[in-house]
Amino acid sequence: MSDQTIKPSGNQPDTLRRKLVKGGLATPVILATLASKPVLGAPWNCTISGQISGNVSTHGEVACTSVGNSKATFAASYPNPPAGSATMISDLFPDLTTNYVFFDGTNLTSTSTGNSVASINQILNLGAPLDLEYTIKALVLLLNAKGVTDPAIYPLTEAQAKQLYVAAATHSAFVDTNPDVNWDDAHVKSYIDLLFH
Repeated sequence: MSDQTIKPSGNQPDTLRRKLVKGGLATPVILATLASKPVLGAPWNCTISGQISGNVSTHGEVACTSVGNSKATFAASYPNPPAGSATMISDLFPDLTTNYVFFDGTNLTSTSTGNSVASINQILNLGAPLDLEYTIKALVLLLNAKGVTDPAIYPLTEAQAKQLYVAAATHSAFVDTNPDVNWDDAHVKSYIDLLFH
């Protein structure tokens, strides 16, 4: 019995090698190529899960601050309406019934007494006191996440963005179970800054 391996001659193709390249080995190459390019809407490192895992490598992908629309874009999308027809946060997100931003006739305020609830236009276009800075930034993230259920589209789902908005407005913890996270106010602000533009 011989242990010789029959090698193809220079003019005969190696059929096994050709099958592997055409079949099984070609697929990982294609997948690796697709995964290395920004073909997905949201870079992995911008998601909550990506931040928890410490994955800060972008592999040439776009920065988190260029994902989604900016505050200026949304401000233009919600122009100053005629009196009584303003779009309110609760119009877009009916389960967000607690108001955090009010209008005193001139400026935004976090004080509800004697003030009306601020419209999205007012929130995005008027100057705000420092205690509302992250509430307004979180609103921009929330508007970007509207209707999103897959973080491959935008780094936050709508449900996560709502929780983040409430955490920013109340200066409280952001708690989620998918992924398992419990961020204090400083972490909430840091994550908002990561995505806000």
